[in-house]
Amino acid sequence: MGLIAKYECAKALISGHHHAGAFCMVGKLPCIVLEGMVETEDNSYGTVALYPDKMVITGKGRMTSRTINF
Repeated sequence: MGLIAKYECAKALISGHHHAGAFCMVGKLPCIVLEGMVETEDNSYGTVALYPDKMVITGKGRMTSRTINF
């Protein structure tokens, strides 16, 4: 984490999956762990849209929606 967080070109760290999901900041770097999309009765998924000034994650089902401003 310390290595990645040193680079200003890194805008976010996204990994998955952890059934509950998670979010934290390491310095200025947002770290997102996506929720598990299995073992759910509803269809769950997410899309990511990238813009020059932000990243928008739009979640469906148990996936959390987030806007990360750069």
